[in-house]
Amino acid sequence: MSFSGNVLGGVGVPRYYLLSEDLITNGSMEDDDNADSIPDSWAAGGGATVAQVNDTTTVFGDYVLSVEDNNIGAIEWVTQTGLTMPSGDINGKSLLAAIWVKEISGTPGGNIHVYIKDNGGALAGTASPASSYTTSSWSLIWIPINNLFSLAGSSNFSIEIFPTNTTASNLGKQYYDNIQVFEIEDTIELAEPTEYRGQGWDKELQTGRQRLIDGSYKEYIDGWRFRCECVWEYMDTTDEADRQLIADHDGLIGFMPHNDVEWGQVCLWDGHLNREYFFNRFVGHTSAIPLVGTEIMGSKPTRT
Repeated sequence: MSFSGNVLGGVGVPRYYLLSEDLITNGSMEDDDNADSIPDSWAAGGGATVAQVNDTTTVFGDYVLSVEDNNIGAIEWVTQTGLTMPSGDINGKSLLAAIWVKEISGTPGGNIHVYIKDNGGALAGTASPASSYTTSSWSLIWIPINNLFSLAGSSNFSIEIFPTNTTASNLGKQYYDNIQVFEIEDTIELAEPTEYRGQGWDKELQTGRQRLIDGSYKEYIDGWRFRCECVWEYMDTTDEADRQLIADHDGLIGFMPHNDVEWGQVCLWDGHLNREYFFNRFVGHTSAIPLVGTEIMGSKPTRT
């Protein structure tokens, strides 16, 4: 498995999204209660072929969503309806779509396109294709969708994901896993941390063991979880105020190490902004934000 872009490093500045809860139902693609071979809460659009697939290289769980645009004369997609903006009317609001994608066949060419529509079917917001993911392995794409607009003035909306683009000229198949959509409550950009302390990937182990046929025991690894602590050596009062906004947020934090890569992690943290002061309490000498990823991945990611 590899990421699109670098895990840490680049020329931009870190961005922190203060997020709502995940608005998607069955984004892991594991549930198919009606046994129709399509993940619950997802549906085909425009004649696309969609299916719940047991892929040996899933990112999460046992199943992924397969979406195939197989008609050169049509635009095809997968959709989920009935989503609700936590803060009410979608006008002027922003969303963050996080999508794990793997290109299987055809000519998507590393493109993915997302539409947001209001409950009347009118276009409420759009994101340009994100074309910088690795086509042959799983990649995580983050697509911020800003300043939504709804003629209906509703809090309800739907999401449409296109496996190629919004024209009828390309064919192709992609796998999707762990699709998430969050309301962006605030966006904060901070200077590059002096240090990413302890950054890495932690093993997440099951507590039990299984006895093998030869009598020995095997302890299974559930997966790998991202962790790091962002540390700054000096902060002025503006920096400290921005960090306090992060500290006061009681929900999830979307951590994008740099603006120039489409890689990120939805994180939890321990709720404490660790500070050391000098001279006065308004200007910190060091400040640290410990982050722990919410996602457990099936295999350890590598840099691309």
